[in-house]
Amino acid sequence: MSKDIWKKKLTPFDAALCRMVESLTGHDTEPCLGGKDEYFIVIDYSDHPNDPDWLNAVLSAVQGHAGDRYISQTDDPDTHQVVVHIRFDKDRTLYPMQIVVEKKVA
Repeated sequence: MSKDIWKKKLTPFDAALCRMVESLTGHDTEPCLGGKDEYFIVIDYSDHPNDPDWLNAVLSAVQGHAGDRYISQTDDPDTHQVVVHIRFDKDRTLYPMQIVVEKKVA
């Protein structure tokens, strides 16, 4: 069995999250297996080490994109990286925009 079988749990929104972080940081961002029910991404802010407003904006964007799947984040100021843990989407049939539309209709 392939070591990357867990990647089947990722959704298009997880891929979009990684691409968003790449566009904001200028550094490659790949999801990594963080446990049975979660993955993590590493946000490299080495190009903005002394700009806490920039980092907070990136982290806010990540938290907003992940919604209630966001678990936690850990900052390592020595390497200028933040590790963000995100739960796998249990209901892969609905995506955030669909959920918002359904709540407005209901």
